Amino acid sequence: MYCNKCGRQFEGNFCPNCGASAQNTYHNQTHVHINFNEQYSDRDWLVTLILSIVLGGCGVHRFYCGKIGTGIIWFLTGGCLGIGYIIDVVTIALGNFRDINGKLVRRENTRLG
Repeated sequence: MYCNKCGRQFEGNFCPNCGASAQNTYHNQTHVHINFNEQYSDRDWLVTLILSIVLGGCGVHRFYCGKIGTGIIWFLTGGCLGIGYIIDVVTIALGNFRDINGKLVRRENTRLG
């Protein structure tokens, strides 16, 4: 069985990794290890959102997420003339912004919520 909460394989009534019950499982026929946490960035969502709102035209949120190249472009063009700035704020707020490794910067990553 595989845990729906953390994606780890386990046997018994409870997942030893996260404590989810055996009712919250699925069977994976290919037995591929799935770790749902690997798709999320280590960057804090709230920090990224605040940086994008306050300093988004300068690309500071992109530097914070490791996107140095596009951060420089944002800095030189004023957030792509404001259009990229607006798109980034909305994308981050919706939880669809990705860091340099392609991992999602999600609300679940914030330390406050």
